[in-house]
Amino acid sequence: MRPRSPSSALPTIRPMLLESGDLPDEDDRYLYEVKYDGWRSIVYADKGALRIVSRRGNDLTPKLPELASMAAHLKRHRVILDGELVIIGDHGKPDFTALSEKMLGGGRGQVCLMLFDILYQRDEVITTLPLQERKRRLADLELTGDSWRTASYSVGNGAALLAASREQNLEGLVAKRLDSKYSPGRRTAHWRKVKNFEHREVKIGGWLAHSDGTFGVLVGDETDGRLDFAGVVDIGIGPRLIEVLSTIEQPRTPFAPTALPKGTHHCLPRVIADIQWLAGADSLRHARLRAVRID
Repeated sequence: MRPRSPSSALPTIRPMLLESGDLPDEDDRYLYEVKYDGWRSIVYADKGALRIVSRRGNDLTPKLPELASMAAHLKRHRVILDGELVIIGDHGKPDFTALSEKMLGGGRGQVCLMLFDILYQRDEVITTLPLQERKRRLADLELTGDSWRTASYSVGNGAALLAASREQNLEGLVAKRLDSKYSPGRRTAHWRKVKNFEHREVKIGGWLAHSDGTFGVLVGDETDGRLDFAGVVDIGIGPRLIEVLSTIEQPRTPFAPTALPKGTHHCLPRVIADIQWLAGADSLRHARLRAVRID
């Protein structure tokens, strides 16, 4: 792929953002896509020159050699596309942790670019066209390869699709109004994420060894220097993380006074965890570790 600044040939377009909400009442006026647990990306393709940019404007092209074949497929086109980078992990589900490790220079896995919108074509910005027309134009490009493909969608039937996504342990759905225009950098009620799972960053303040040989970590939310215990995350905890936490073990708890599980090992709250849990739950039900970083 030959990097090229989009400002020299193609306009720069920021990704449209999503509001959080419930399923829309006018079900038949919306289409539904899987909410992929990945990295949002804008693709600038200019007759064989391909540049892939993150939501924050970072050039991801050098990290994605597997997408070179898409440049060849689009060598006669000048288009700007919107999509999401994912790694499909076990049981056919997107694996955010594996993707993060891969994009940060480590880990393995096959990245796939799921494309769901077209924003520029035939030397004009087409963001004001209805979504249904943009979907038709995207389909006409026949974007299907080993590491890139056009994302599927369904019109209507949102409740059944959301239930199916929850059964498959997917993050949720994206509902988009069929006649909606594309609003770069903005959130509107016409594009909304309907989530099965929430996610946020917390600090790890300790860990537990379970009788079956697995581990859990104790996490909390920090406000004004106070770390309040939020719960235990049991899914996605590997022995490597426990080894790291053991290097910062301490005798006293970093949490504000509260009852903690028996057998807790305490540690300095230096490791930040990105976790997800079942949406709408009062506690961290079905909480899973997605990624960690050192504060």
